[in-house]
Amino acid sequence: RGLAIRDAQGEPYRMVGTHTDITELKEAEGRLALERSRLASLLSNLHSAVLVEDATRRIALTNQAFCDMFHIPAPPQALVGADCAEAAREGAPLFKQGDVVIRRIDDLIERHEPVLGELIEMSDGRALERDYSPIRVGDELVGNLWMYRDVTPRIELERKLSEQRERLRIVLMSMADGVIVIDNDGRIELLNPAAEILTGWPLAEALDRPLDRVAQFSTDDIEHPLNTDALHARVHDGQHEFTARLLHRGDIESHTDIELNVSLIHAESGADGLVLILHDVSETRRMLEQMNWQASHDPLTGLPNRRAFGERLKALLEGARSHNEQHALLYMDLDQFKVVNDTCGHHAGDELLLNIAKLLRDGVRRDDMIARLGGDEFAALLPTCSAEVAKRIANQLRESVQNFSFYWQDHVFSVGVSIGIVTIDPRWGAADEILRAADIACYAAKEAGRNRIHTYEAADEVMSHQVEQLGMASQIQLAVREERFVLYAQPLKPLIPSEAPAGLHLEVLVRMLDRDNRLVPPGLFIGAAERYNLMQSIDRWVVSVTLARVREALDAPDAPALSHVGINLSGNSLTDETMLGFVEQEVRRHNLPKGLICFEITETAVISNMHMA
Repeated sequence: RGLAIRDAQGEPYRMVGTHTDITELKEAEGRLALERSRLASLLSNLHSAVLVEDATRRIALTNQAFCDMFHIPAPPQALVGADCAEAAREGAPLFKQGDVVIRRIDDLIERHEPVLGELIEMSDGRALERDYSPIRVGDELVGNLWMYRDVTPRIELERKLSEQRERLRIVLMSMADGVIVIDNDGRIELLNPAAEILTGWPLAEALDRPLDRVAQFSTDDIEHPLNTDALHARVHDGQHEFTARLLHRGDIESHTDIELNVSLIHAESGADGLVLILHDVSETRRMLEQMNWQASHDPLTGLPNRRAFGERLKALLEGARSHNEQHALLYMDLDQFKVVNDTCGHHAGDELLLNIAKLLRDGVRRDDMIARLGGDEFAALLPTCSAEVAKRIANQLRESVQNFSFYWQDHVFSVGVSIGIVTIDPRWGAADEILRAADIACYAAKEAGRNRIHTYEAADEVMSHQVEQLGMASQIQLAVREERFVLYAQPLKPLIPSEAPAGLHLEVLVRMLDRDNRLVPPGLFIGAAERYNLMQSIDRWVVSVTLARVREALDAPDAPALSHVGINLSGNSLTDETMLGFVEQEVRRHNLPKGLICFEITETAVISNMHMA
């Protein structure tokens, strides 16, 4: 720095000067320029919008992100010195609630309180996050720093996560299955309402309690309870689903049968929690048990039915073969049961069967089985029982039934029981043979006068007759299926020829053919057909074929005139409630004249079935 000294004429004649070392000043200016360059570079690369105000609320510094965020076309440098308050008012429409945002800015500047992460909604749907901090030098306020971040993707993600959590919560709350979530330490994190009901613990009380305190599980393996460690071990071994019992407050006698599904929750920390899904199968199991019971028991009496009886019979026969054991079977058919049914109705008959079932149950040993085979037929299996003991038990049962009086309204009934006895030993080939033999022995007891006992003996003449009838019954069934029957028309003539009416009078007779087309005498198959309820099928065939042939004869131009056609019906057909409708249908179908067909029924059948006749 220098100063020129001049003479009177103004000419310089001397120079006075000083020298100052400005090295440090230049270095400082260089550093300042470098910091400004770094700050400018930093601001230009920031994704956050930055705005620095001075003490007079004029823009001192901003960046390109600020201009882009608020749609300002001018570069950042052009904004320096602009009035921030005025700029905020002009930009108010950019915000969803512009007036509220402006008042909030003024409030923050007035109170000079820093704020972080304040959320602002924009008119175009974006979401911004704002930070505010006053700038101080010592105690002096020299400006304000504003930073804005576009958090729209994060807010959208949070919204979606919130919706997913809400959907998950709704699913969990509405699930019929119980859901329990535990952390790595085995403590409760979540119970849904179904789990609260199953465990008896509300979530508020169960939260953070050990699982083993809230829900105790057990299996048939009593020595290895399903505690938290055991559940982890099973899952790590790949076993995720298994049946268990959920104990009610730890009570082994009170429990809920469940299907348990267990899955791991993998946390970033490496700690594994568990999700337990509890499916209550108590009702399903109860229904299955009920269905199994119904499949093996008679619904009226509660006794084992024919199916259960057959399975037990097979087991006893197997024991007889393998261990040379001896057992006994009693086949029982009530006598005069039909009288009760016909007189007082089926309700009375059912009540009588219930009483008889109790009598029979009370009259046998503890390990014996009493079963109802159907209708008024019962049977007993007597394991490890000799023929003498079986006969004694059968006689006791017979006497109990005989001495029982059944009262119904104004009626008193006494019934009997016919019992067939068969010894179960290694000689028998199949269970069906034993049951068939017992049925034959029971029928022999009925034939001998009813309310009697008959023991099956293969060489017995009565047994031989019953076996013959049983064999004939199977032949009749085949003949019915194959329609191996023929009809004969027997003319009816008066004893006095002069009194013979006009036209033919015929009686239709049925005969059966064997597999070789040979005639089977009626004495051989009629009795068996009646005994085994096969006459209804034969009678229907006779009626249908006879009426069809009568129609053909009436339509033939050269056929002799018919005045009377008699058809014999069995007593069994008389008790068939559908028989009358069948006959009427056939008569209408063939359009036969009235009075032409006559159905003949024995007096015994009518008297025995007066209400049906």
